Amino acid sequence: MKKIVKLTALLLTLAVSVAALGGCVIQHDTGSSDTVVETELRIGVPFGSDSALWPAFEKMLQDYMEYYESESNTLKFKVTKVPEPGTDDYKEFVKNVAADKIDLFVSPACDDLNDLIENKKISTLTVMTAKDGTITASLLPIYKDLTRVYNGSSYMVPFNGVFQGLFYNKDVFEAAQVPVPTDWASLMSAVAALKEKGVTPFAAGFADGAGYWLDEMILAEGGTAEHNALPSKGVINSWKRAVTDIKNLYAAGAFAPGALSQNQVDAVNQFKSKSAAMILASTEDLRGVTDANVVFMSLPATSTGIKEAGDLIGTASYGVYINAKALNANVDDSTTLSSVMYEFINDYYTGSDYYVDFLSEDGKLPFNTGLSGDIENPLMKQCFTVVRNAKHADAPLSDSMLCYDRLVTGLSDVLNGATSVDDYLSAVSAAEIEAQAAAEAEKK
Repeated sequence: MKKIVKLTALLLTLAVSVAALGGCVIQHDTGSSDTVVETELRIGVPFGSDSALWPAFEKMLQDYMEYYESESNTLKFKVTKVPEPGTDDYKEFVKNVAADKIDLFVSPACDDLNDLIENKKISTLTVMTAKDGTITASLLPIYKDLTRVYNGSSYMVPFNGVFQGLFYNKDVFEAAQVPVPTDWASLMSAVAALKEKGVTPFAAGFADGAGYWLDEMILAEGGTAEHNALPSKGVINSWKRAVTDIKNLYAAGAFAPGALSQNQVDAVNQFKSKSAAMILASTEDLRGVTDANVVFMSLPATSTGIKEAGDLIGTASYGVYINAKALNANVDDSTTLSSVMYEFINDYYTGSDYYVDFLSEDGKLPFNTGLSGDIENPLMKQCFTVVRNAKHADAPLSDSMLCYDRLVTGLSDVLNGATSVDDYLSAVSAAEIEAQAAAEAEKK
């Protein structure tokens, strides 16, 4: 089926992923002895007719409605706006999903969905695969790593997310005549060489962006296995090495002056202005950057680290959720609703004029990386390549640690010498153990 609609990056990630999906069998009295049985596909999208995105989405939806309705005169569509998570309207929307009044919707991963998941109102990726593996087979492993996990299962087909890692500017390196880093040893050499040339190696905003450094260095030292191994039984050695690495970099003058009191936004602006050669940041932080000299890469493993090359920290912020009952509905005697769902998503991505250039040779589906732009944005395309080549990904510690704020705010005391690495991590570990015990007790 030829696709005739070209959409913006945001529209593709939020709208294209969900159009033409859902399922409820309804009956209409025709006034004669015959009863027409129709399947109504009830879709939830994160914007309504008042959005600037709506006209393009409406056109696309009409094209697909015409196609599917021409294929089956029993297939109809109903589109509903998904409210903002955390609001009373969103809670009401969740109730409609629980009552099987919404069949498919796009939403951020959020706690408001926990009851739906616990009551098995949303299908798992495992069940989706058993029903029709077309889409889940097309997801890269890291997409599954980052989907919402609840009691060991994933429930979201991810289409939009944010990744973090090391950004560097080739112009700054070339002007200083310093080779760009490719591994940990060359990164440390670059830091020393840049300092010698009077160039700030890293822009950093420890006031609110210390989490980037903790996440990335813990991953670099401990890999995905130890990055998410919360300190529930005491200090983890790879975490101690990671904090020591950051402290050593700080002592060596790797960061811009005032980094402890600077926030991440200021650090990003410093990097954009070429006042620093590198920055640990998210793809969302660099949204809108189109400079071909800005390069994104996974932070290399340290000399003592066990991180696999290319592994990333990221978050699947938006995705598609499918009502478990709708997954088993039929459009007619010969067509299952799941086949319509999977065919639509897969066909659009593999036929899209926008995303086709980002597909890998094995046909794996692309994933919006949080960067704005179009197909001509070199950084966006390069980020797609890094994400596509990654073997594993892990969510930020902010998603799993109960005492994450204490971990982040305490780092400055280590860097300015007010406390030791051991005392800092011991205090964080003790607080996390206490918080986890309290959470378990509350469940009981």
